[in-house]
Amino acid sequence: AVIIGKATGKILFLGVRNKYCSVCSRAENKNERSREHVCFKNWNASSGAMESDIIVEGFNESIATHNVRYLKFIADGDSSVFAKIREKVSYGTEVMKIHCTNHAVKNYGKALYKIRNDTSVAVSGRKLLTAKNIKALQDIAMKVLYINAHGLVEDLKAHLLNGPNHVYNDHSKCKQTYCESVGDKENSKILELKNTGIYHHVHGALDRLVAKGHQLIDNETNNRAELYMSIFSNISGLRYNNGIGWQSETWKQITSTSPGKHFKKYVASLQHQEANRKERNKTTSTGVKRKLSFTDPCVSQPAQSAAPDYGPNAVEPPMSETEYNSDQ
Repeated sequence: AVIIGKATGKILFLGVRNKYCSVCSRAENKNERSREHVCFKNWNASSGAMESDIIVEGFNESIATHNVRYLKFIADGDSSVFAKIREKVSYGTEVMKIHCTNHAVKNYGKALYKIRNDTSVAVSGRKLLTAKNIKALQDIAMKVLYINAHGLVEDLKAHLLNGPNHVYNDHSKCKQTYCESVGDKENSKILELKNTGIYHHVHGALDRLVAKGHQLIDNETNNRAELYMSIFSNISGLRYNNGIGWQSETWKQITSTSPGKHFKKYVASLQHQEANRKERNKTTSTGVKRKLSFTDPCVSQPAQSAAPDYGPNAVEPPMSETEYNSDQ
């Protein structure tokens, strides 16, 4: 994970957490003592907790390294970073979070698609929540966030809440800053949305976006950090989606030698697995269906573990008094 200064665009801190060491792993598999080596393994906890641990380390070193405190930071809402900063950074209670607008609107869209695919919701309502309309709902949210940047949080929230009405042709509460049909509601579908019940579901998803209004008012993104980590991952080999077999060619280009037998054996194993996967997919596509497993709804199923460090169940810190009052 990386911390990048908003004003300068320069890297302030970069940290790495690694759960694997090939030398140690090989020795462990052979039940031997590993030879002396530089071990890059420095993490034993969950992968989801890596990011928060790195960011907390960067915040704690900010004064010693740069003689500054990071009192505002831009991040997505998918991890427990903010909660960890509040808990483990010496000046954490003074830190304010600015929510990345891209992630917020993206999650809004995900929630809408989840509603659209929910069979417990009336079909007549889900038919009104088309992919085109979901895109329009996301677009108007982004437009409202841009127009209201650095303005009043109350205005931002009011305009966000009007998004569904705008998309479904009820422009009675629209503003000229984002709508060209202010006052027109001749072709409104709001009543139809309410009658099918989908209006309530859409606003349920929207309310989660509106609740972050005080963190979205600056209309900021963490694109720089996302872009840096994407480039870093490709260069470092953490992520490189170019099929199977590229490793050997890259090895030859860099070293001007042919890979060793163990390396070739590993690549051959990957190619064999890929061939088997394609064959299975081919068999499935010709009409052979996998056996479905049905569970009895009357029998309680084991609860899925909720990841506290990353994802929708990530831990969030309690709201400050200002944030609480803003949500009322």
